[in-house]
Amino acid sequence: GADEQERAAYHLLPVEKYQYLAKSGCYKVDGVDDQEQFNAVKVAMTVLGIAEDTQQDLFRVLSAILLLGNLEFKAEKDGSAIKNPDLSSTIASLLCVDGAMLASTLTSRNLKIRGQEIKVQLKPEQA
Repeated sequence: GADEQERAAYHLLPVEKYQYLAKSGCYKVDGVDDQEQFNAVKVAMTVLGIAEDTQQDLFRVLSAILLLGNLEFKAEKDGSAIKNPDLSSTIASLLCVDGAMLASTLTSRNLKIRGQEIKVQLKPEQA
């Protein structure tokens, strides 16, 4: 339901390209106009007093969540790495975070053992 400007701003893909959504195989509901419904959501948010910049932030986060499902990981050294780093950079941009920090967060975890922090690399299936 987003217009072209919103599609570009939020890096939106066709619905069937999202792994999280593709699993259901249901992309269209008969009698439902996605554009009309999306506009109704934006109007409702405005009526509720949600500022336009906050709405944009919400849509960026939602887009990032959908794109996170498309990330792929590969084995590398003692852990894993992101197989599609361009996508990771897009997600980082949508979330307004550093790309390297996002990649590190997705491929490792920090443990605190006896007061000492240890960074553990995750295997691709864990990432």
